[in-house]
Amino acid sequence: MRQLIVISLMLFAPLSHAQESKSVLSPSETISLWHEALTKGDYKLAKKHTSRTSRKYIKNNFGSLKYVSRIYQNNSKTITYTKRVIEEEKINGKNAIVTYLMHYSDGTIKRWIDKLFLERGQWKVSPKFVRSSDITPDSDKETHILDASQVFETVEQMPEFPGGQTALMQYLAKNIKYPINAKAKGITGKVFVSFIIDREGNVTNAEVLRGIGGGCDQESLRVINAMPKWIPGKQRGKNVLVQYNLPIRFTL
Repeated sequence: MRQLIVISLMLFAPLSHAQESKSVLSPSETISLWHEALTKGDYKLAKKHTSRTSRKYIKNNFGSLKYVSRIYQNNSKTITYTKRVIEEEKINGKNAIVTYLMHYSDGTIKRWIDKLFLERGQWKVSPKFVRSSDITPDSDKETHILDASQVFETVEQMPEFPGGQTALMQYLAKNIKYPINAKAKGITGKVFVSFIIDREGNVTNAEVLRGIGGGCDQESLRVINAMPKWIPGKQRGKNVLVQYNLPIRFTL
């Protein structure tokens, strides 16, 4: 048995815009239309006939919710925090719809949708994004806004694990234990974990962005939370909070 640990800093690209119309179609009719429209490459038609009720039905039956936190800075002055609720929806076992609920620090909430296309019978996701109309958050949606002025994705001097990247990889490889359940079921893949290094170098706010189950998600968080203090990141000579996203690969 062996484990391969892969580490990288993930940044999210800017998104472009589009409109969304409401629908009176039933969930089953929506699924049928989505499949037909996307197969023909008519993304706008599919989106036009997708109501919130239908989206929720598709999500509950074909996908799951995951969370991604994001900080970005505009014009080196204004820093905005957003929380992305990722809805990974599937039709017939294949990825068909990916949408996001964007929670901005000013209270604005918007829905964003990946642009999809079909290539040689396989669903593909365009590197560009399209945005639908503004929406009102559902009462059961979790909205947790951090102090945006304190957290960065990139700074002049990034936080550093004691001993550098090589030491970080060695720490993960040494301490991560392959969960028995995952091993028994042959579960492999990447667990994407996000965490923040605070001004004192502590690891905080660790969360799984995308997991693979079988206990791998919990094991990743356990090891991340047990990490020693880092050398804090600096911006303009001052210690600041910096967010990291790490994909950790479990390979049998």
